Amino acid sequence: MKPSAWVIPSADKGGLNFDINAIRQPVKTSLEVVYNIASAGDAQGHAAHAGLRTARLAAWAKLIGWTPTGMCLPLSYDSGALVHLGGGLMQWVDKFATEFEASYPIQ
Repeated sequence: MKPSAWVIPSADKGGLNFDINAIRQPVKTSLEVVYNIASAGDAQGHAAHAGLRTARLAAWAKLIGWTPTGMCLPLSYDSGALVHLGGGLMQWVDKFATEFEASYPIQ
């Protein structure tokens, strides 16, 4: 099994409103990269770690500093965690964050 990864939106969190006559607030949005690395015969995950490191470095090189369309800030690294290790598979998730401004008139 070749290493694979998916990029998925995962969360939004609105900040305080800046305006009195309208809604104008920052919204922090997160996306996650889910990596799947084969670890068959590697109960502790040591062999899979090298594949994970390679996949993470490739993703980071593309994502960190990139500003997705509609966002105000470039992506930055937030956190990472082991999700699953077993059954011949290691899964890891890296979370990245950016921000946009939501603006709506008060009706």
